[in-house]
Parts: sequence; C-alpha cells; structure tokens
Amino acid sequence: MSWNASGRKFLTAAKDTHERVGAIDRNNFEDVRDMMLQANYISIGRSAKPPHFANEKARELWERAQKYLQQSAKNSSSDKRMELGNIISKLSCVSAGYTLLNIYELTIFQLYDQFFQYGYLRAMNISDMAFSNHGGKDFDMQAWLKPMTNYEKEKQR
Repeated sequence: MSWNASGRKFLTAAKDTHERVGAIDRNNFEDVRDMMLQANYISIGRSAKPPHFANEKARELWERAQKYLQQSAKNSSSDKRMELGNIISKLSCVSAGYTLLNIYELTIFQLYDQFFQYGYLRAMNISDMAFSNHGGKDFDMQAWLKPMTNYEKEKQR
C-alpha cells in the first residue's frame, strides 16, 4: 500500500505482482474500515459518518436494525470470561504452542478460533476419559474431528 499525495488516497497492490488492485480514499474509507473491523470481530458502535442509502426502504431497515442493536446491547451483560485479555491469558498458559511472546502474532479471528478449538478438544479429552472409565455404546472415536456446532441444534436432528 502506498500513499498518493496528489490524489489524497492510498493505492493498494497485489502482493506478488505489485499490480494496482484498488484505492482507499474519502469515498470508501468508512466501508473499508467497517469491513476490517467486522473481519476482526471488533464492534465500535455507530460510525462517525452517516451512511448513504439507495432508497427510503433501505433507510427504514437500517434504522430498525440500529434500534434492535441498541436494545440488545442494553439487555445483554458482558461475560468477563470472554474478554480479550482473559482469552489471551488462558490460551498462552496452556501448552498449545502460544506464549505471551508469540500470541500477539495471531489475528483476532485466529485467536478466538484457537481458543474455542482448545476448549472443544479439552471437552473431547474429558469425554474420552469418561468412556475409558465407564464405557458406553454411544462413543464416537472420531468426534473430535467434527466441526464445532450448536450442540442443542445437533441433538434435535
């Protein structure tokens, strides 16, 4: 990425070919910023720049969504166990290859993914130990390979 002073924009280029693929300027900055925040699971609330709407229906839907988000933010309490500092601390203490020296090389998405995968595998290990001690007929040796899903929904299928 390079700064173009005459055009007052950042020029983006492909990593390998250095071919110009786009630009970030005042017209698309908010969209790019919002996209990067969403990709990293960061929510900062309303944007400083008011959005542009294609029509009145789009404005109405956006306003309803904003009301819902404000209402749900008031009704939900944050879970201290899921705060970023706690996740970093817990994941760097287990021997999963991450330490306080290298854990910051992960993106937010990778950090959360590794944290949830570790928790899932830990639960699978407990399940394995329970089976080895008590037996049972519904044990799936390959269960740890399944993607993480909503357990309650899976039971209903």
